[in-house]
Amino acid sequence: MKKVIILFCSLFILALCWYLFIKEYDYQITFESSYGPGTAYQEVFDLETLTSTDSLKTIKLKSWKPFNEITQTVHLKEVDSIDLIWNFEQLRDSITKITVSTRSTNNKFSQRLSIINPFQKSDYIQELKGDLIAFKKQLYLFQETYKIKMGEKPVTAPGATCACITSTTSIQGKAGAMIATIGTIEQFLSKNGLKQNGFPMVQVRHWYIPENIITFDFCFPIAGNHAPRAGNDVFIRKIEPRKAINATFYGNYKLSHRAWFDLYERAKNENISIIPEPLEVYHANPRNGGDPLTWQADIYMPIKAQ
Repeated sequence: MKKVIILFCSLFILALCWYLFIKEYDYQITFESSYGPGTAYQEVFDLETLTSTDSLKTIKLKSWKPFNEITQTVHLKEVDSIDLIWNFEQLRDSITKITVSTRSTNNKFSQRLSIINPFQKSDYIQELKGDLIAFKKQLYLFQETYKIKMGEKPVTAPGATCACITSTTSIQGKAGAMIATIGTIEQFLSKNGLKQNGFPMVQVRHWYIPENIITFDFCFPIAGNHAPRAGNDVFIRKIEPRKAINATFYGNYKLSHRAWFDLYERAKNENISIIPEPLEVYHANPRNGGDPLTWQADIYMPIKAQ
């Protein structure tokens, strides 16, 4: 019996030392998102505060691995700052397991002792749990504002001769760049007697995935047979048809890039070699108003030629 007690105490001390001094995180919380890992990743990447109701709980990006992991430094009331390490794992189609590991950046020893104290709940963990529950609700409500329908098999992305203008911006700034340049394209069409012939498009030239930066052409298809030509701002180019995997996005076009991430994850899961130059085709004119959930955009991710 004495040996059993000694063994139990030894194991307890070893486990305690491992948790207090070696373990990489203090605490772990998991929940699910109703979208793919890439989309869930982007929602977290875009966070500026942990909760929409408390602007003091600021977030600073520390490191990230696209679509897999994000590390942030977060300021709480009970703790000056902690690290949150987010991991994203696809469970099945459009369901992602989100794991949030916490790591104290100050007073790690005392914070961990407070977590395992059986006589008192940790204020730090209770506050964090409440914030993450609020975030989960925010995530659910936000993801109800758009829908993504994945295509079943590869298709041919449309081609067109277009009048275009190039912009470089963050992915989040795509819609703002389009709004800022649409008048310039319309003036070019009018000045040169060109007639729009099809839905507006965005053709991404470069997607700098780690930095979330894109260079893209915002294009209006035009009628007639026009040779490509350069211009000061607006130029004429031909977008070639390409084999692609596709999705249909319904919602505000400032969020249409969410479909890129689901296509990216699909390509990875199905071992499809893609070119990260998505094409978006917009069927609605947001300036006409209406319910954004009726606004349709066709999204194409080109497949590398074999």
